[in-house]
Amino acid sequence: MSKKPQSKAAMVLALLKRPKGATLAEIMQATSWQAHTVRGFISGTLRKKMGLTVGSTKGKPRVYAIVPRKPASGFDQGLAHALLMGAFAGALSYVLQLTPMMGFNAGPKPTTKTPNPMHKPARRTKRR
Repeated sequence: MSKKPQSKAAMVLALLKRPKGATLAEIMQATSWQAHTVRGFISGTLRKKMGLTVGSTKGKPRVYAIVPRKPASGFDQGLAHALLMGAFAGALSYVLQLTPMMGFNAGPKPTTKTPNPMHKPARRTKRR
């Protein structure tokens, strides 16, 4: 039986999950990617899309590793607790209490643009 080949993304994840992490050169050798591609994958795919925390140690060579997640913050725990208890109204009031502190505007967005009274339509000229 043949084993399905491992994707390059899975190879990078496996390297970064090792206790000692992985250097840029190790990842480049395993994937045959260039350095800027590896750094872009770490920044774009792992950090932004997958939400993983990738740390690195300064030095020669720099070592990258996936950092374990921190426990949820008080905001997340409070919201999760309210939702788990089945109290939608409680969760909603909890969020609405925090909304002004977080800088969100709860007002509705305008749906139509108001016309500019100073705007003059383009003048049409006849073609000759």
